[in-house]
Amino acid sequence: MNETTTTTNLPEDPTTTMNVNNNDIVNNPPSIEGERESISTTSPPSLVDETATNSSLSSSNITISSLLNNDIDGTEGVREEYVQKAKDFEELLEEVTKMILDYYYACGRPTETTVCGGDGSVPSPEQILEELGPMKREAGTNEECLDDLRLCFRRSLKTMHPFFLDKLYFGTDPIGQIAELVVAVLNSNTHVYHVSPVFSTMEIEVVRQFGNVFFPSATDIDGTLNPGGSMSNMMALLLARNEHFPHVKKRGWNMEQDRPVAFTAAQSHYSISSAAMISGMGTERMIQIPCDRKTYQTMDPDALEKSIQNEIAKGNKPFFVNSVAGSTVLGTFDDFRKIGQICRKYNLWYHVDACWGGYLVFSSSSDKLFDGLSEYVDSVSFNPHKGLGVPQQCSMLLVQNKKDAFIE
Repeated sequence: MNETTTTTNLPEDPTTTMNVNNNDIVNNPPSIEGERESISTTSPPSLVDETATNSSLSSSNITISSLLNNDIDGTEGVREEYVQKAKDFEELLEEVTKMILDYYYACGRPTETTVCGGDGSVPSPEQILEELGPMKREAGTNEECLDDLRLCFRRSLKTMHPFFLDKLYFGTDPIGQIAELVVAVLNSNTHVYHVSPVFSTMEIEVVRQFGNVFFPSATDIDGTLNPGGSMSNMMALLLARNEHFPHVKKRGWNMEQDRPVAFTAAQSHYSISSAAMISGMGTERMIQIPCDRKTYQTMDPDALEKSIQNEIAKGNKPFFVNSVAGSTVLGTFDDFRKIGQICRKYNLWYHVDACWGGYLVFSSSSDKLFDGLSEYVDSVSFNPHKGLGVPQQCSMLLVQNKKDAFIE
């Protein structure tokens, strides 16, 4: 588990940093309403270094074109290579914007266009490599770069197309697309606060807001954003392992004494078995619980309890149960209340993989689907790129009432 994603480093002074638990900030956020109000009535804070705040670059009349044409004082003090970078960016952005708009319009004509580019078929790797041509050791020109980008649009599937129905995601919305561009330009890393204060703060606030949706009555909410649901599910298993077998973090497993076992629905995502392998306990100790065909392949709670009892009788130590909110194939929702009561009875960490179906929590008619989740579930994984129009990959792991679970 990448522990740098679960703590935030706030600078005390230019030479020292202080480790701050996300948990404390999530549940006791600093009061910023007054600051927001003052910002809305005064000029916004400068986004450039304080040493440059008196520069004419802060003028709202400056454009990239004016900088390049040297027709105002805005270029004074700007290094030549940065002016050239700005010129390259403007040229590339102008052409790429045309490609993006063409892509939008093609997706918006579903009766005239295909999901696949070109002749409507998925190209082979050989075809793509042939069209790309040989790679060069020397730097390419902007036009050569644009040619490759045109190939990307021409040969890629149109995920925004109304007939793109093969996978569990869809095209993104304009806000997400522009945000991706801004993130790429800023190139921040949220491993420590003082490198990325804005995005670190955003992550904490997003975790708090989404946590309140899934766990409205929780007294303590923590979590982290992750690059994919597989990592979120893996982290959930590791958190459960660390809670039930804290010595493993430093000394590793002692299988003769620890004898860990975990349980998951037979319809669960393959990442759960992968997590068992990565955790070191092995895939054979992640026990598959049969699903009931009468309830569209939901986990059978009675079979779960019997399996738990059997493992205890063998001398094994159950510690983790995973069920699903939107199974990968059929989209089924398990009975969180019944499974949660069993987990509570045997003191097991209860995780729900809601990577696909989690976005339905925002539906006013989804109460029955999520019944018991906020009351019994310890952690939830959720992918905003499935159903919320957020660019891939975007996942989150949310945990309730497990103070300091990420750092202990």
